[in-house]
Amino acid sequence: MEGIILKYYSDLFQSSQPKEFAELIEAVVPKVSQEMNSSLTSEFQGVEVFKALKQMYPLKSPGPDVGRNKRITFNAVKEKLAKKLTGWKEKLLSKAGKEVLIKAVAQAIPAYTMSCFKIPDALYDELTSMIQNF
Repeated sequence: MEGIILKYYSDLFQSSQPKEFAELIEAVVPKVSQEMNSSLTSEFQGVEVFKALKQMYPLKSPGPDVGRNKRITFNAVKEKLAKKLTGWKEKLLSKAGKEVLIKAVAQAIPAYTMSCFKIPDALYDELTSMIQNF
């Protein structure tokens, strides 16, 4: 049995030494023309990079543009938290239910942003007071 298995796998990974490579290559229809290939392999220009970044506008990356006014930049975090808390206020929740929601969701909303960026102390205080007032 062992001999059969060894022969099978040694035959499986052995080449039959084909000789008609040119004929096989000619049979494959190319999808990329020579002109396309030279365009794709040429060195990129700064203008091309700028144009590509501008085309990504609605889905731009990486992360928020942290400029001079960080309060405006991170205001989306505050709005998202306020939206969640407003939706929960409409529901009748026990004290334990509120605590679970705060720990599981409300504190998780700003956690990622805070792990990547130093948010302004004033915004941190606002987020904390929003959670406390809930």
